[in-house]
Amino acid sequence: MKTERKDSNEKITKTLSFIMAVMIVLSVSALSVTAAAISSDVEETAKGNVPVTYIPGSEITFGADGDFEITHIADPAPISQNVGQEIGGNLLDENPEFYKSFNKAMHERFENLPVYEYEDYYIAHEGAVALYDDAGDFIRVRGDYEYHSTLDEYRIDGSLPDGRYVGTYSEFSQISNLSVNGRTVSKSESGKFTTFGDYWPVIDSSRWPNCNTDPVPNGPTYGDRIGTQNNKLYVGDVALKKESGVPYDSKITVTVQAADTAGSGVITKEMRVRDTMSSRADSVLDIWRWDSPEWFEGTPQRPNDIYFGQTYATWRSFTNKDNFWTYSET
Repeated sequence: MKTERKDSNEKITKTLSFIMAVMIVLSVSALSVTAAAISSDVEETAKGNVPVTYIPGSEITFGADGDFEITHIADPAPISQNVGQEIGGNLLDENPEFYKSFNKAMHERFENLPVYEYEDYYIAHEGAVALYDDAGDFIRVRGDYEYHSTLDEYRIDGSLPDGRYVGTYSEFSQISNLSVNGRTVSKSESGKFTTFGDYWPVIDSSRWPNCNTDPVPNGPTYGDRIGTQNNKLYVGDVALKKESGVPYDSKITVTVQAADTAGSGVITKEMRVRDTMSSRADSVLDIWRWDSPEWFEGTPQRPNDIYFGQTYATWRSFTNKDNFWTYSET
C-alpha cells in the first residue's frame, strides 16, 4: 500500500514538474517575443541619437559609436530678480497702453494660425557636443553632426506659409505682412528663445594685442565675440536665421512672457540683429550674453546684471512658446 502511494505521489510530482516546466518555457517565449517586438518597434521609430530632453544644464559629448557621456553639468544660477540691473528697460513701462494692446493682438493672431506638423532629428558624430537648458530642453549641437527635417515639404517658392509648425525638437509660429494696431509688421515669429556667447576661444593678447576693435581684424578665432560682418557683439544684439529675411543691423521688437522673466512680468525690448543663427536651430531667436565678458579671457565683468528678468548662464533660454519678435521695414 505504501509502495502504491509512493508511486502515485511520484507520478503527481513528475506531472506537476512537467506542467511547471512547460509554463516557464511558454513564459520565457512570450517575454522574448515581447522584447523582440519592443526592440523592433524602437528600431522602426527611433531616429537620431540626440535626446530631445536631458539633465538640466548639462552638456553631453558623443563618441565614435554614437553613444554619449555627460561632460559638464552647470551649477544652478542665483535667483535672478533683484540681484542686478535690468539692462535696456521695458517698452511696456514707457508706453503701456500701446504695447499691452499690441502684444495682445499679436498673441491672438498667432493663436489662429493653421498647424503644420513635421519631423526632425540630429545624428551627432564623434566629438560633437549637445547642450541642454535649465529646464532640460535641447538647445543646440556643436561640432560634427547631421540634421534631418521634413519641414521643407511645406515651403512654397523657398518660403514657409504663415502657420504654427510643430516638430520633434521645436515648435514655432510665423506671420508675414500684417497690420496690427496701426503698425505694419513685415515679419514676426513666436517660439523658444535661446542665448549664446559660451564659445569664447582664448586669444593670445601678446600676439593679437590690438584685435579688440570694431570691426575686428582677421586673424584669431573669435567665436561668439563677433557677428556676421566681423562686428563686435554687444548687449542687446541678437541672431536670426537667414530665412527670416531680416537685414543685418535691423531693429526688432522682442517680447518675453511673464512665465520666463522670474517674476518681472511681460517684458518688451528693442534689440538689433547683428548675427546669423543656424537654420537648423530649434529656437526662433538667439540673444547674445549680457554679463559683459572680458574680451580676451571671457570672464564676466557684470555677472549679476539681468535681462528679461534673468541673469546670464550658458544654458539660459526662454522657453515659452508665446515669446515673439516683430520686424517692420518702415
